[in-house]
Amino acid sequence: MEGFGCEFDDSVFESFRERKAASGIKLGSYTAKLCEPRWFWGEICTADDVEKLTALKFRGDLAFKHQDYQKALCEYSSSLSLVPESNIALRRDLQEAQARCLCLLGRSDDALDIAQKLRSEITNTDHLTTVLNLDILIYRNAGNLFEELSCLQQLISMHTLNPWYWKKLAECYLGHAHALLSATVSVVPVCKDGRCLKMLEKSAMETATSETKGDCAQLQSFSRNPCGQVDCKRQINLIRNASRVENSGLTLKSRVVSSCSAVGDSTEVDLKRGQQLRDLWLFACSSFVRARLLLQMVKAQQASFVLERNLTVQEDIRQKLNNLELREEALNAISKVMAEDLLLDKFKNGAETEKPATFPSSSSLDCVTIESGSEFEQRWFKKLRNESFFCPIWK
Repeated sequence: MEGFGCEFDDSVFESFRERKAASGIKLGSYTAKLCEPRWFWGEICTADDVEKLTALKFRGDLAFKHQDYQKALCEYSSSLSLVPESNIALRRDLQEAQARCLCLLGRSDDALDIAQKLRSEITNTDHLTTVLNLDILIYRNAGNLFEELSCLQQLISMHTLNPWYWKKLAECYLGHAHALLSATVSVVPVCKDGRCLKMLEKSAMETATSETKGDCAQLQSFSRNPCGQVDCKRQINLIRNASRVENSGLTLKSRVVSSCSAVGDSTEVDLKRGQQLRDLWLFACSSFVRARLLLQMVKAQQASFVLERNLTVQEDIRQKLNNLELREEALNAISKVMAEDLLLDKFKNGAETEKPATFPSSSSLDCVTIESGSEFEQRWFKKLRNESFFCPIWK
């Protein structure tokens, strides 16, 4: 018995009839356009602006891949001049490419000008994420640890479940700690003259406050090796040695000042510097732990080279935490605190390995809270800093 409204139309069961072209014209087969390898590399002989724009952009991409950044910059600039005003997405993409080329050519100020222009035009969180990643690259290559740290904190305040951002944050904290140590060590040779004490006090006070960009500019040369990359192994060794001295009631600077027969308020400066070193150490460890926890949670959903990379990074983090020599109790407490917001239901629908997010893509900027500096550290590390058994926190 058929229910009302459930009958099938007879046309559903009719045999398939071959489509016929209108007016009796026979339809021809579609022939795809074939492009030779590097078809865009030769002379561009076309009046079509779209095809010319595409070829120039591809040229820039290939030159960038081959690390010919000057050539890439020229091609991107030529391509940008052909982009219509209505194509905002492509225009932003090319401007970002220009900024990356300028950054890698050592023209950080010009790159920052473009980044600032992009920032002034952001309308959603995707735009802001792109600009922050660009800023991080520029500041890292310029050696500006203070601004790099601020951008990473802002980025993580939006993408709290991204393990790669947390790992970068941990390395940035290590860079700050290394700069803090190196700034003091660098003035040791001048301790033989009568102005030694004054110079040391100024260096320590500037390092302890870090309130201006100028402070970080003075430290940047100590936080990079000649190749411009952070030497994490050396950082870990320096910070670990300084932390052991701090645990015994003296800092590295205390010993230097003591050797110069220093008197006065140096003890207060030493305590401030020792506390800052301890905080930087703790923040770095906590960020590494957070990154490892996030990688562990998505591991079951990964395979092939993605899983391989996950395991490789986890092992790298394990080794760095081992080198940092946290006590077992402290490491367990950090893991517990940094995992408080990690609920399994957030990962039921899958998680991206490179860019997981806690909100829908392209959401309004009003939907998120952007934090940096003390607000960020208060949110993520307040409980850890208040734990009584964190003194001492090292083995």
